[in-house]
Amino acid sequence: GTFYEYLITAFEKEGLNLGNKSEEKRNKVKKMALTLLFDDDNKFYNKQQNSASQIFKRVFPSIANVFLYLKKENYKDLAIILQRIESYLLLKNICGRISKERPFLPIFTIHDSIVTTVGNENYVQTVMKEELEKSIGKAPQFSVEYWQNQVMEIAEAA
Repeated sequence: GTFYEYLITAFEKEGLNLGNKSEEKRNKVKKMALTLLFDDDNKFYNKQQNSASQIFKRVFPSIANVFLYLKKENYKDLAIILQRIESYLLLKNICGRISKERPFLPIFTIHDSIVTTVGNENYVQTVMKEELEKSIGKAPQFSVEYWQNQVMEIAEAA
């Protein structure tokens, strides 16, 4: 839950101006992180000395080398690998366990989220936490969101 804040500190230490407000800094670093993960390292703006890409390579050389290796043939490969890992963890591990333990529980996935019925959110969140900790060593921070009547009315009208 502190990844972006960690990057903000690292990038600012390297002299990158991210703005004054913490929300502004976080939004800029989120975009930079997406560029680091999913953009072509050979684009001119990624080769500039003070670019996020070059700073990341200096501050996190081992991770940058892994990214470089994975993107060597095609820069899109890293995104594909990450998507496959995410879908494996979410569909096979998490949803698979829920389906075995509670076969009649309605669950629907939306990207990295699971939708279920009210009253089952704590169970689903617990399974997500346990399965992610087992698979990757640490679970991310979670939040529970409830669909409001307006959202349901829009969905019903569609």
